[in-house]
Amino acid sequence: MAATYDATLAELDDLFHALLESLRAKGLLDNTVVVLTSDHGEHLGEHHMLDHQYSLYNGLIRVPLVVRDPARFPAGRDASPVVTFDLFPTLLERIGIDDPDRENRPSRTLLSPDPARVRLAEYAAAMPGPIELVQRRYPQFDAARWQRRLRALVDDGWKLIWASDGGRELYDYAGDRGETKDLLQERRDVTERLSSQLDAITASLKPLHGAGAGDTELSDEQRRRLESLGYIEPAGEGAPR
Repeated sequence: MAATYDATLAELDDLFHALLESLRAKGLLDNTVVVLTSDHGEHLGEHHMLDHQYSLYNGLIRVPLVVRDPARFPAGRDASPVVTFDLFPTLLERIGIDDPDRENRPSRTLLSPDPARVRLAEYAAAMPGPIELVQRRYPQFDAARWQRRLRALVDDGWKLIWASDGGRELYDYAGDRGETKDLLQERRDVTERLSSQLDAITASLKPLHGAGAGDTELSDEQRRRLESLGYIEPAGEGAPR
C-alpha cells in the first residue's frame, strides 16, 4: 500500500510539472501565483491505522504547502506555523481584493505570518460507513473509540488531542513528529494549560453563515452524501460541535 501511495505521488509530481511547463510555455508562469497543497494526508499503518479518518495525528493533518510567487515569497523553506485556510486571505491580499470580513476570520495572511501562531484542527463527526462494515462482519466489535469527535491544539512546541469521550493525548510536536510517546501523565502542567486554552478557543468560535449553518436547507440526497463523508452527523444525533 505504501508503494502504491508513493506511485500516486510520483504521478502527481509529473502532472504538476506538466502544468508548470504549460504555464511557462504560454508566458503565464511569472504572472501566476501557484499553490500546491493537500486537504489531508493518509495513514499507512501509523498508530495501527489506515486511510484518513478517525484521528488528528500528524500523518493526516501535516500537509505540504508550496507557494510559487517570486515577487512576494523568496525561494526556500519557511518554518512559520500556518494552516491551510490562511491561503484565502493571502490570495485576496496578493491580488488586491479587500476582505470586509477580515477581522471576523481566524485565518491570517501568509504575507506576514505570526511566529507564535496557535493552530487548531477538528474532526467534527465520525465517518459511519467503515464502522458499519466492520460491525456487520464482527458483531462484537466495540466501535466506541472511533465514534467520537476530536480536536487538536498545537502551540509552543506541544500538541494536545482532545476527544469527546474524555480522552486526551499530549505530544512533543517539535521533537516527536511521529507522535510515538504520549506525555499526558508526565507533563500534566502542559496538558492542563493547553486544555484550558482549547476550551477558551472553542468557546470563542462562531457559527459560519451559509450551508450547514441553519439558514440553508439540504436535500435528503445532499444530507446523505455529507453523512457518508462524515461532514455532518446523522439526523437526530445533534450537529457536530
